[in-house]
Amino acid sequence: MVTKLVTWVACGLLVCGPQEFRDWIDAPMAIDPNRIALDPASGQRLCLGWAVVERGRTYTRTATYCDPDGDAMAFAPAAYLTVDAAAGTYTITATPAEVGVTYYEVSVTDVPGPDRTAKTRTGTFVLACVPANRPPVLGCAAVR
Repeated sequence: MVTKLVTWVACGLLVCGPQEFRDWIDAPMAIDPNRIALDPASGQRLCLGWAVVERGRTYTRTATYCDPDGDAMAFAPAAYLTVDAAAGTYTITATPAEVGVTYYEVSVTDVPGPDRTAKTRTGTFVLACVPANRPPVLGCAAVR
């Protein structure tokens, strides 16, 4: 697994910790790079990570967020996204019903004071749903 490390951001009012993202090149499934959101702040495709889950199981991923200027932030609403502003975390929760790859976009915009332009960060989390693994069967008669 390759991890991309985004350096510490130290400016304004807050120091935001490092952000680690799993490189989609190392994913065990085919990821379409064109389905990874283009981040308006960096101009690059930002993959927030990937995971594999068995069909019918719930996958939950919680990550932190921070604005180095201390501005309030607003997330784009999504059914799979829960935001805890007090804790500074967002959670993606998904229970895929179909086998395949699903892309979950996360977008947050800061709400700066007067005379400053709002900035947005957008990324994509990729979840691969695989068939459920069934347990072996014991005590069955041999087939002849």
